[in-house]
Amino acid sequence: MAAWADPAAWERDVDLGGAPVPAVGIARMLFLELLHGWDVAPATGGRIEVDEELALPVGWKA
Repeated sequence: MAAWADPAAWERDVDLGGAPVPAVGIARMLFLELLHGWDVAPATGGRIEVDEELALPVGWKA
């Protein structure tokens, strides 16, 4: 969280297997993967437990 808190971090590229990808695109991709885990777990009988401090920035209620 601290690394992403720096506004300059959003203007950089991230190396994704040898290809530069805008950091904001990586952040979106990671966020969507996190959401996907939240819907897959209950659908398969699983359970996700997320610390409230981690859940708050994305608006998820534990």
